[in-house]
This record gives sequence, C-alpha cells and structure tokens, in this order.
Amino acid sequence: MEDVMVVGSMGFVGFHLVKRLLEQGVKVYSIDTFDAKRDNMNEEKMFEIGRNANFISLETLNDEEIEEELQAIFVCYDSEGIEDESYIESFEHLLSETIQWCQTRGTKLIFISTLEAIDHDVEEVTEETDYKPRNRVGELCVTWEKRLNNEYNQKKFSYAILRFPTVYGPWQPSQFAYQQAFEAIESRKPFKNIKESYTEDILYIDDVIEALIRAKSIQASKEIIHITSGRIGEWRKGLDLIDTKLHIEKSMSKAKLSNKKATNILSFKPMVNIQEGIEHQRNHVKNRISTDY
Repeated sequence: MEDVMVVGSMGFVGFHLVKRLLEQGVKVYSIDTFDAKRDNMNEEKMFEIGRNANFISLETLNDEEIEEELQAIFVCYDSEGIEDESYIESFEHLLSETIQWCQTRGTKLIFISTLEAIDHDVEEVTEETDYKPRNRVGELCVTWEKRLNNEYNQKKFSYAILRFPTVYGPWQPSQFAYQQAFEAIESRKPFKNIKESYTEDILYIDDVIEALIRAKSIQASKEIIHITSGRIGEWRKGLDLIDTKLHIEKSMSKAKLSNKKATNILSFKPMVNIQEGIEHQRNHVKNRISTDY
C-alpha cells in the first residue's frame, strides 16, 4: 500500500488532497498546522475523512508512528493562517523538520506555492520568471521556496514546487472573492467591498489535486511547475457566472501564463469547466448555510 503524508491537512487544499488520496486507497498520515477559529469546519471535515482506517492523524512528524516508508510528503500552507504569526512560526518549524526528514530518508517533498510570488510585468510568465511578490502570501512563498533551494544545495533531496493561481471550490476560505459572493447571495446579505489579490487565472480544486497527485511521479530531483487553466479571462468568467452585477477591486496583468511544463511533465489538463465548478461551490455554500439555519 502507498503511504504519504499531508502537512496542512485541514486547510483548503490539504483537506481535498487527503480526501482524494483516501478514496484511492492510499494510507495518509496527517498533520494540521492551524486550527484556530475553525472548530466547526474541522468537525465537518473530520466527519468526511476521519473514520477511514487509512487516515492517521499525527501531532508531530514522529517516525515512531509512521509504519512504512513514505512515497511523498505534501506541504500545504494554510491561507487562513497567513496573518497569524504563531501559525507562520509553527509552519516554518514543521517545514524545516519535513526537509530534514526528506534529506535523511529520500522521501519526495511536494510543496504547494502560488503564482502571486512571481513577476507578472512581463510578456509571458514561466517557471524561469523572476520573483516579484504582490502580497503577504507571495512574500512568504518566496521565502519558503528559497529555503527549499538553499537546503537542497546543502544536502540533496528530491522536491517539486507547484505554483497555482487562485483556487476555488467547496470549502474555499472566506477571504476569497467567490466565497464571499456566494455567502452574501445565499445569506441574502448586502455585498461588502469584495477584493481578490490574484485574478489572472483560477483553477477548480479537483484539478489542483489531480496535478499534485501526478507530481508524485516526477523523476527530476528538483522541479518547479506552474499549474494554470490555459484559458484567458477564466477568473472574470467565473465571477460573471456568480452574479453579473458584481464589482470587485482586482489587479489584472496582460501577461500570458505558460503551462508548457505542466503539459510536458505531468500531462496535466484541467478537466472541470468553470460552469460546473461554480455550481459545485454554490451548492456547497447553500447546503452549509441552510444547515446552519
């Protein structure tokens, strides 16, 4: 049986990754790095995955509790914890432990990063484009990516960085525009001044998870891959599907987002169209709000 670990397992991407891996019969060791103010959500998520015999929750990266060799460790930062300094400290400590584990045992590390770390004042954004973070998330991901590279130079280990645009779907955190819009509509509350930091592209969560799972098979010991929709105006199209009257402050560059490496190395192509993804997220928000009431 395949064994993997997911760091940040109760966050948006981490939870969906754990769920998909369990559905595939993979044994998943789970470490969550941030649970403040999420008790109700965590309870609902644990109801979906916690009863699976292949799901093993750990407090720390402890080899005494890990029975078999791990094929990969996925490291997912939690966007809800980015402004919490205690979370950042905890995450960075766990990242260091994970790197040491991979250096010692030869386990592949797959790190989830963001395109917000990269310069978009260019004609085409590729994996070779320079860093130019536009916000706190981008700044942190630059720091963490550089740490991975520095540690690799000191003691080789296998790692892959996958950079994503904005991700949407069920359980999207409330700081994102789509989720804010859905919550306002379904709760019949007035819209606030909704903002989104990255509007150049968007991917549905199932496609993100597919790319991550494919990354386990990357042969190179050090790789960076951009995962994009390959479509122009996808984020704005999704917003119009939610409500054509929505006005959201947004930053938009005209740079082309290259997806060549994702196609060549991972054979990745998004499968969920924006209409289908929007309806999935809308129904999830609607069901949670009706349950709360």
